[in-house]
Amino acid sequence: MSKVGDKVAYQVCPTMNYMTAWNFVKGVKERLKPSDDATVVFVTDGGLAWLDPLQSLFPDAEHIRQFHSKITPPESDFSRFRMWG
Repeated sequence: MSKVGDKVAYQVCPTMNYMTAWNFVKGVKERLKPSDDATVVFVTDGGLAWLDPLQSLFPDAEHIRQFHSKITPPESDFSRFRMWG
């Protein structure tokens, strides 16, 4: 579950895919009203589905990717994204 303040932005989803990630990030974007000096931070499982929505909807956010599998995509797949800011 994701909460912004006291409002639920998104409920638990058992599987993650491209559309689910977009809808999740879009829901957070619609509810989140950060101040200009705030840093938005997303922590994800490192899946490819998160990259486009986060880069498109929160281009200045920090994206921390936590891989939970021994199988990780080649680093060249992510060359256009900031990993740590």
